[in-house]
Amino acid sequence: MEPDQPQEEYQYRRQVLRLSQEVSTVLTPEQAAVITQALINSNLNEEQVMAITQALVTARTVQPWPNNHAVNLRLTVPIPGLKFYLVLLAGRERRSGQRNQLERHKHRLWTPLNILVMAITLGSFAFTIAMSIYLLLKWGSPSGMVAPTSIPWLTNQADCQKTGRIWLHGECWDTEHSPDF
Repeated sequence: MEPDQPQEEYQYRRQVLRLSQEVSTVLTPEQAAVITQALINSNLNEEQVMAITQALVTARTVQPWPNNHAVNLRLTVPIPGLKFYLVLLAGRERRSGQRNQLERHKHRLWTPLNILVMAITLGSFAFTIAMSIYLLLKWGSPSGMVAPTSIPWLTNQADCQKTGRIWLHGECWDTEHSPDF
């Protein structure tokens, strides 16, 4: 402690230092530096510093930094003139019930735009599945279809016609050939 510095000021600086150490364990280094500088430049009283310290300690125990999610998908949608992004996060719920309730009221799920996006997404999935099933049923099992093919081991017209096949353009063709062959 410096001799000309009052005891209160010294205690305050120690609390700010302790708080900045707490901040550095919860936030990114850039965020911690900004908050620490703001605390040093502010005129917070001891009670305010203690409240901030307690909030940061609670935040660290409830949701440590960095926030890892099982699914963390972040996409930017390139639309000229517009800036859109899509974020899909999934993981274990760590927020309190009170905070979840507040979020539910603040960010409602069933808004017209959300309903439209969900309808388009579900419609796209349904269309894709329906088309896949249709194509599989129509083209997936070629049994019963006839696909004429050239028979390379029959090289003259007489041998070709003896087997009941057609001689055309210098090749022997089998019109009853199954594509399953």
